[in-house]
Amino acid sequence: MVTRGLSLQQTVIRPAALALASHQQAVKVVVYSLLFINFCAYLIDELSHYLENREQIASFIDALPYFATSLDELGWFGLLAIFEMESYWLREQTTQWMKLGLHLARLVCLAFIANTFVIYFEGILSIFDVTALPGARDLCASTSKAKGFLDNQVVLPITPDNCASLIRAWPLYLLNDGQIITDLEGYQVAVLQAWADVLESGAWILLSLCLTLIVILQQQPTSSSQPVVHLRVACRACYGIILLCALSWAWHGHWLYTWDSCLWMGGFAAIELNLADWREGTENS
Repeated sequence: MVTRGLSLQQTVIRPAALALASHQQAVKVVVYSLLFINFCAYLIDELSHYLENREQIASFIDALPYFATSLDELGWFGLLAIFEMESYWLREQTTQWMKLGLHLARLVCLAFIANTFVIYFEGILSIFDVTALPGARDLCASTSKAKGFLDNQVVLPITPDNCASLIRAWPLYLLNDGQIITDLEGYQVAVLQAWADVLESGAWILLSLCLTLIVILQQQPTSSSQPVVHLRVACRACYGIILLCALSWAWHGHWLYTWDSCLWMGGFAAIELNLADWREGTENS
């Protein structure tokens, strides 16, 4: 019976485990490659927007908002790389100096990410700084200050030819010191998406902190598994919030945002698989 058990282990179980591990690595390569393509697309788009407005940009600080998404993606790429090294490549041979270096790099990445959260939070504050126009007025004759009409988070330029067709439903709302006009539906969508941005960004930050604590606990040879269980529950809650935000963007037709969120969830799910494999290896040894 022992010989038969060893034969089964050698001929079925171990090859299956190796095949699964190989498949997992291939999936990670695909997901990380797609994330990099997404990053390049955001960078090209923001660089084009920056070049269109560079004559109005006076300093390096003024240029940063034009690359907010790219900087955020860069921070998440760095964070993902750190987790990949900690949970897969260096999990068995990390020195104290390497741990310290990775934690310092993590703080730099979190600084980029926190900058985006602050921008989103400021967006929440600004979206409530609105002027309502309850009655009909001839805005088409006096919209020189308004640069566009906000429709489902897309700003459409206002021209004498399209003004009457855009400004047709009351009440109307003036945003950004009167530079943007929108109707009730456009304003409701703007408020919803502003909250979604803040909630999603906060959930991602909380998820990264939970995964960091899991890594630190698993690096301790005598740590209890109970805190890890609670942290994994917190991770599931974060994924739930992120998924709800992604579905809200899909509901309003913003499929690129939904695609981006799903890709990043796939990237961090790969990290969790690394952590689970690491934990199982530690328990078996």
